[in-house]
Amino acid sequence: MKIIIIGCGKVGAYVAKQLLDSHHQVTIIERDQKRFEQVLQIFSQAEVLHGDGTSPILLEKCSVETANAVAYLTGKDEINLVGSTVAKFNYAVDRVVARVNNPKNEWLFNADMGVDSRVSQASLLASVIINEVNIESTATLLKLNDDENAIVEFVLSKGASVHGKTVKTINFPSDVVLISVHRQGQNIIPKGETVLLEGDHILAYTNSQNQEKLAQLFR
Repeated sequence: MKIIIIGCGKVGAYVAKQLLDSHHQVTIIERDQKRFEQVLQIFSQAEVLHGDGTSPILLEKCSVETANAVAYLTGKDEINLVGSTVAKFNYAVDRVVARVNNPKNEWLFNADMGVDSRVSQASLLASVIINEVNIESTATLLKLNDDENAIVEFVLSKGASVHGKTVKTINFPSDVVLISVHRQGQNIIPKGETVLLEGDHILAYTNSQNQEKLAQLFR
């Protein structure tokens, strides 16, 4: 997939690395000159542009209209919100993700403003703490706008019933999509023949009703 990241601080850099490791086509836009020069050195396999990620001229330069997703991950909410609106309504980008820095601004980041999914660090931290307490070896990494669906990380426990089984032979609950398997420093895109092993960190898209069912499979 072609994914454009605006803002390559610590958050943006982490996301960019994960996407590149999963063999996605990544374009990075960074406004700060010094940071831009650093990003050029760090991510030689990505297209890296310097400038304002809300600028139509710069967005058109990287062919934003052909992107599968755009992620506004700067440290400024106003940039992330304006950029999301431009990407969605001016260029009809399929998926727009925006970082929310100030929890008080979270309500602004909605579909009417062009945001498909928002990531609030404060809400994310609370979700991780709550879910770590309630469900062993499980953490909610991202709740989507309706709070009914989420991207959740599971750790495959010793003695889990699905250990050693291929994905296609496991009876997963409906509406569950496995996104990736992280094993010994490598990201694996799960397919039918992928074998799940003890200690695997598994990212899955699921709803709140199926989260506990998934946790039971991986325990």
